Amino acid sequence: MYLRFLRVGLLACLTGLLVACSGGSKQTDSSSPDALFTLSGTAGDTDAAITATDANGATVVETVSDTTSRYTLAIPQSAALPITITARGGTNLVTGGSTGFDLLGVAFIASANTINVSPLTTFAVRIAECSG
Repeated sequence: MYLRFLRVGLLACLTGLLVACSGGSKQTDSSSPDALFTLSGTAGDTDAAITATDANGATVVETVSDTTSRYTLAIPQSAALPITITARGGTNLVTGGSTGFDLLGVAFIASANTINVSPLTTFAVRIAECSG
């Protein structure tokens, strides 16, 4: 039983890391402190409130996911990394109901341009928080 839990946890962590570190090459204007980088992805829920919070706990930008659960956020280059994406509320695309908890994802670098949030990425974020 313990080994199975460990395998599931490891798989979730690796999945979360792959999603959070989706890479991509984005050009940003580093000469201006107000230059933007864009984060987009899916939240799994339509009409979910999407909030980007920086490393200092400040809300950087907010939006709402669309009817296909996609979102796009323009993050100020001056925001302290990592950026935590939180999806709250909305309607789950699969079940038609509420997810019942916040979905989380994290962008560690400004060149990460796709951050999908799901129960698996939420699990990976929570494990990382618990491990310090």
